[in-house]
Amino acid sequence: MNEVTIAVHNIYAYPKTTQEILDFGGVDILGWLTEEISESFVETEETDLTNGTGTKTS
Repeated sequence: MNEVTIAVHNIYAYPKTTQEILDFGGVDILGWLTEEISESFVETEETDLTNGTGTKTS
């Protein structure tokens, strides 16, 4: 059996927001932003796992 090396790469988000916006009491901005980032990460990971070449193209 041959050994296989799998290259791993990080994905990350830098959302543009301010503490004032996050503290706004009328809407759960942080919850919404967290959900949006999570969904984006899932889509990116699914695409990279099924179509990726291991060359950090995302």
